[in-house]
Amino acid sequence: MNQIGILDQPNNGIIKRPTAITVICILGFIGVGLSIPMIFSEIAKQIGTWFPPYAGFTTTVSLICMVGLWRTKKWGLYIYSALVLINQVVLITKDEWNVLILIVQGIVILIVLYHFQPSTRPTYSQIALYLKRKIWAIIVAYMIGIHNFYKEEQKDPEDIVYTIDNIEEQENGEPED
Repeated sequence: MNQIGILDQPNNGIIKRPTAITVICILGFIGVGLSIPMIFSEIAKQIGTWFPPYAGFTTTVSLICMVGLWRTKKWGLYIYSALVLINQVVLITKDEWNVLILIVQGIVILIVLYHFQPSTRPTYSQIALYLKRKIWAIIVAYMIGIHNFYKEEQKDPEDIVYTIDNIEEQENGEPED
């Protein structure tokens, strides 16, 4: 039986992997190798007791993803996409979210999607447009909600009450303290 791989080539034992996927995999393998010592470091323990097991989990799953992508298997992309989603949720809940991480991981997903079967390429531009809009929405939400400059000025409820009283005094024409 002649199977069709993700590159739309017959699976006769020799599958030509696109250069972009090869580069992604090599960088991924290097990242996994560099992550292993970090799992056991003091810095990882200082981040929190939850971090070393989480780093070990993400490192192991990343290795599995890179092996899948290296072998040009769809499941490599599916697992990588799930890992990206899990990673984003964890980073948001731990207040460590960074848009740069999401952008890099999104670009990797788009590159791998592009090298799937040619029939998926029209959806590539649709996915790129969708992700571009979502990333823009996240950036705007970050700038408005999380990085709100008023948060840094009024940390204590007493300060807020004082500020409101101060504004009322100014409006009533009473002198400030």
